[in-house]
Parts: sequence; structure tokens; C-alpha cells
Amino acid sequence: MMTSSIQTAAAYWNERSLTPLPPRVRWWQSPIVVRHINRLLTGTPALGAHTGFHELIQRKRPGSVFRKAVSVGCGTGVKEAGLVAAGIVAEFHLYEISAERIRQGRQQAEAKGLANRMLFHEADAFAQCLDVDFDLVYWNNSLHHMPDVNLALDWSRGRLQEGGLFAMDDFVGPSRFQWSERSLRYATDFRNALPPEYLRHPTDPQRALSREVRRPSVEKLMAIDPSEAADSDRILAALQRVFPEAETCMTGGVIYHLGLNDVLANIDEDKEASLLHTALLLDKALAEQGETHYAVALATV
Repeated sequence: MMTSSIQTAAAYWNERSLTPLPPRVRWWQSPIVVRHINRLLTGTPALGAHTGFHELIQRKRPGSVFRKAVSVGCGTGVKEAGLVAAGIVAEFHLYEISAERIRQGRQQAEAKGLANRMLFHEADAFAQCLDVDFDLVYWNNSLHHMPDVNLALDWSRGRLQEGGLFAMDDFVGPSRFQWSERSLRYATDFRNALPPEYLRHPTDPQRALSREVRRPSVEKLMAIDPSEAADSDRILAALQRVFPEAETCMTGGVIYHLGLNDVLANIDEDKEASLLHTALLLDKALAEQGETHYAVALATV
């Protein structure tokens, strides 16, 4: 049985699945930002969100296939489908609470000829997936939706057979998006340095975006989606406890996630690439000082 908070989160993600974002308002819609993150991970500025993450997974098992993988909070499974289509994973078990996302995921898997290798489950993975039978446990921007990340990571290690791989690419910033003072200051200073034309609202040009970056209301955020960043600020500490052998790369986000939020729609990436590259240098410097919103981690057990 779903709790009321899970039902609320499921309803939110059902609706989100039917309402696509406007073009280039979030960092993962920006080729320059995506190339920057992939370069941080592998040294190669490849296109495709999570391309670098998937290359790191493949490097852990060169020339062979992960026989059986599991993903919790998979959405439509589009990221996991990339690993299956590339021959990196033979079979994926996919857990999701949004019925609409599962419907779309199954439809997409069928269209790609992957339906018999991508098995969707509308269920609580922690309660129903108890077999120690996986050689890959995959978290891609879903671990931060778990109400108890220590429990989720303990479960992850418990599902891996000997020699299996834990792989995470996720938001590890402040819980409930309660940004640090330093993040707020740098993101706001960045927006204050932009000319007015960069602050046009992406869906209503008569409105201006705020130059000041603020913390959202915890109460309002939880009313919309109780799972959002529920326990995210404990991920890195929990990771160190459960997977002390993990190789971790901080991939930043203070500028590209906060400072550039919605602003990206007003930046011509061909003509104004230098602006984005400068912003990403600042973002990288902040990540190196511990101000990061995202991280990638891999551990072989």
C-alpha cells in the first residue's frame, strides 16, 4: 500500500510526465553544460546527459556485460534504456511509483525493441526486491528522492553479488533545496552581473526573472512533492559509510543549477559560448571548495 506522501509524489510525477519543460531552461538541456560535466567525469566533452557516467560504468567491465541490473525511481527508464541498447546491461529491473511514467517507459521500450529486457515494476523496491542477485545497482537522480538515504544505500549494498557495481549520478545538495549562504550569494551575484535581456522569463517575455536566488518554502515544496530532496544532504556521508571504497567526483551545480536556472533559455550557445564557459569555470571552482549540488560515485564490492 502506498503512503499518502508516496501517493502525492506519484500524482506529481504523473502530471510532470504529461507536461514537458520548455526548451533549454534546465542545465541538462544545455549542450555546453552537458559537455562540461562529461569532461569532468571522463576527460572527454561528449554530448548526451549521463554519457560520461555511463562510460565510467562501462570502464568497470570492459568487454563484458552486466547480466542483471536494478534501478529505483527510474522514471520512464530512458537512461537505463541507453545502457541496454549499448549492450552494457543485459536485463534491467526498473522500479517506479508513477504509473504514467511506467506506461510511457514500457511504450518506449517496446518501440526500441527492448521490452523483454526492461522489466518495469510499480512497487516499493525496498519491500519487494530482496534478492542478492544483481551485478549493477544504478541510481540516476533518484536517490535524492528517497526518505532515508542510509536505508537506500544499505539496501543497495545488500542487493549486490560479489564483484557487483554500485553506480550513482545524483543530486547531493541541501535537503529540501535549503541552499547554503555561499551558494545563494554566488548564484545571486552571477545573475546580478547579467544584462536585463538575459532575465526574460522563458514562457512569459513580459515578466523578468528574479536576480536574487532564494531558498524555496519547505512547506510548499513538500506539498507539491514530498519526495523532493527529502534526505539529500546526507547522501555523501552515507555513501562514505556504506561504500567507503567508492570513487567520487563532485560535478558542481551552484552556477549551472541555480544561477543559470531559466536564464539558459535566453543565451545563444553558439554566439555566447564564452559566457557559459566562464560560468562553468566558476562552478567548478565552487565544487572544488565543497559547494556542489551533484556527484557521481562508483564502487565495486
